[in-house]
Amino acid sequence: MRLNRGRLHLYDASSGTHRFVATDDITHCEAAKGLTTVHLEDGIWSARLRLSEIERLAPGVFLRLQRASLVNVARIRAVHVTPKWSVEIDNGRRLPVAPSGEQRLIELISAAEGCDRALFEEDAGLRM
Repeated sequence: MRLNRGRLHLYDASSGTHRFVATDDITHCEAAKGLTTVHLEDGIWSARLRLSEIERLAPGVFLRLQRASLVNVARIRAVHVTPKWSVEIDNGRRLPVAPSGEQRLIELISAAEGCDRALFEEDAGLRM
């Protein structure tokens, strides 16, 4: 896999198919049993790659929510903090956030203009 002009080159060995996917078209990615499922606006694509490879090739585009999931930052529409943290992406799907991902999410949100970091910290019970 590699990045070329904002597009990921994915290869599915089982079908012998190459696909070039714009990072903007990716909503989120999930890893399980040696495969990563890349969720796109128009479907899904599975390939043998690591989430860390996607993070390395497209820094700042994706946020790790859990050990086995990434979300495209541009696709986040809402952050839900009760009963457990989750992010809602633009297709309405909610993705769970692990406690370790809460801190990364707070850092991302804090960088946004007009965001009150203290409100998120209070909800998370975090002390910064």
